[in-house]
Amino acid sequence: MDWTFLNYLNFKINMAPTKSYKDKILQTTHNIATAEGNVKSITFKKIAYAAGIKVKDIENEYNSMADIFYDTGRMHIKRHDARSKKIVTLSGEYAMGTMIKHDLGLLIYYTRDSAKKNLDLVTTRVLAFVKNYIETVMPEYYFKILINTPSVIPNKSINAKLYAQFIVHSMFFCTKEGLVSLEPDSKELSKITHKLITSLFSESKAEIKIE
Repeated sequence: MDWTFLNYLNFKINMAPTKSYKDKILQTTHNIATAEGNVKSITFKKIAYAAGIKVKDIENEYNSMADIFYDTGRMHIKRHDARSKKIVTLSGEYAMGTMIKHDLGLLIYYTRDSAKKNLDLVTTRVLAFVKNYIETVMPEYYFKILINTPSVIPNKSINAKLYAQFIVHSMFFCTKEGLVSLEPDSKELSKITHKLITSLFSESKAEIKIE
């Protein structure tokens, strides 16, 4: 028996990476929260049952539901941002309208959830993460669109950086003024997007469209 080779095999087996269920856990948590609308009822046991995995698999990844909720929120923003990166590569006329519609959905849900009273620490933490994304990352995409397609800017004297921030501010105004429902569908988002486009780009030389 070659004990040296046997020990090497045992070492390789012990060092083999453990299968990660993190993505499955987060997606399942998102699905349950969307279906039930009440995150307080979500537990390790409920996630394990819905995902078809063991509670121990979840415990190997997370220490608490608070950490799962936070990572679920981050997952949602990551997917939103990935879509934004694709939209910004469209032609300027399509990029602006499509980006506004895309971001409106996120802003509406943020406004809805942040307006609730007696928010728990987990929700507050997630909302803080989303707020930072909206204020620091979101305007940069509009700035890129304005720079890439100057014809979209209503007036040549307008500072593109400031106007990008104004676009995000205008969307916030729409959601806070209750101009859209709390559960908007694609048709409603298109409708409010067209209103925003008319308001923000009525003097633009470009015809802004939505893909």
